[in-house]
Amino acid sequence: MEHNIAICDENGIVIGKRDEDEAHRLGLWHQSSHVWIYTEKGNVLLQQRALEKRVYPGLWDISAAGHVQKGESPRPTAMRETVEELGLTLNPNRLEPAGIRKVSELLCTVGWSNNEFCHLFFYKMADGESIHIKLNQKEVAAIRFIPLKMFRTEVINKTIASRYVPHGAYYLEIANLIEKHRSKNVSLNL
Repeated sequence: MEHNIAICDENGIVIGKRDEDEAHRLGLWHQSSHVWIYTEKGNVLLQQRALEKRVYPGLWDISAAGHVQKGESPRPTAMRETVEELGLTLNPNRLEPAGIRKVSELLCTVGWSNNEFCHLFFYKMADGESIHIKLNQKEVAAIRFIPLKMFRTEVINKTIASRYVPHGAYYLEIANLIEKHRSKNVSLNL
């Protein structure tokens, strides 16, 4: 199935659209939204990518993420992807922007380039808040809430880190931002 995503120049300005696979094969700049869901108690929601996914199947990753489609902006993308992957409708008033991360990397499992402006969003769940998740099995194999301390430990342990999408220091940056926000209630920005 063809997915047209918004193509950007090197400054993040949208200049057109292309098929998602073509954009990666050609190394074109594009946008994505990353949603990090966490609890007041300091647990972060991770998803395990479906085994059928072409890129990093079966590895643990961001709560929800996806490409910004042509004509769409990052916030609606964040909301859409959370529904598509987790069956979870977030309160848009509690979805907090946390900056933009410019990434240029090789997608090891397919040999494509990923040149992306990642729009980061954080969603804090209140203690005792119940959520109803219905996984899209084509996208997500499983989810888990993991304490931030354990998350940090896992992503720096070379053996365990191999179970995660290889985002490197990004995971530690996110864990630190969430912890800082939880303890001081400060604005989230990279």
